[in-house]
Amino acid sequence: MRKVFLYTLISVLMMVSSCGLFYPPQFYTDIVNSGTGNSNTGSSIPSSSSSSSFSANLALNQPVYVSDTEATNTIAAYAVDGDYGSRWCSLPNYPAWIYVDLGSNYTITNVILYWEACASNTFYIEGSSNASIWSNIATGTGLANFDTNTLPIIPPAAYRYIRMTANGSLGTGGVSLYEFEVYGY
Repeated sequence: MRKVFLYTLISVLMMVSSCGLFYPPQFYTDIVNSGTGNSNTGSSIPSSSSSSSFSANLALNQPVYVSDTEATNTIAAYAVDGDYGSRWCSLPNYPAWIYVDLGSNYTITNVILYWEACASNTFYIEGSSNASIWSNIATGTGLANFDTNTLPIIPPAAYRYIRMTANGSLGTGGVSLYEFEVYGY
């Protein structure tokens, strides 16, 4: 069942970024808590980095590389820092990509993307053992801004590098991720 969530603006406080309006994550309320499949789960941004029912986030605080960065306050490292209040935002040049070096090969089972105001309209997830030759392991479509994509990797496969490539944005600027999480063993 697809998660549905209600976006609730609690305060008039809003910040404007080149990716559009930015509403801090605490302004969203999750009203249904189930979801499966290679699609948007509709969950709100979690309040802590340990919200997933999967194993430990393998991407947490690992080296990360991007196609480009919008500004000094939206750098690549913010997509893997475990802080759902910081984010990476690309320039509006497509395809835009981000990849994380997990340090060694892991069997990847799930990738979770927590989008800010500029979700990707379509994207794909790739894995690599050498950051040169990439294999497509999942695809997705951003259905709404401030949404979450949970992508099971079927079958699970071993990779050291995991990359998300966005083909465009639902907003007016680049794509923007609060967190890029990778799970496996």
